[in-house]
Amino acid sequence: RKVVVTNNPKAPYRRAMIFAPDDGGWVYLFLFRSLEDGPCEADWLYEDVAGAEHHAAQDLCCEMLNWQPIPDPLPECQDDWIAPVRAVRDAAGRIRFEHLTEQ
Repeated sequence: RKVVVTNNPKAPYRRAMIFAPDDGGWVYLFLFRSLEDGPCEADWLYEDVAGAEHHAAQDLCCEMLNWQPIPDPLPECQDDWIAPVRAVRDAAGRIRFEHLTEQ
């Protein structure tokens, strides 16, 4: 995975994340309006990383992006969060996010 932040205040999104699972399937592009870690506001699927990078550059209003590598998510954790977070349903069926501590 990798993440990038834009310094363009007119961009509709403030940061983006690309996740390319090891299974060789689709590449995910997650877009965020906030700089804080949390669920994405939009997500897209691509056949390759280059397509996801191009879309991110358009939505972040930047030609050159300084991508930073980040660790892959832990098993059963959300792909679009940086921290290890799992979505769980409470007794009423509402989704809540559970932050995990690494052991």
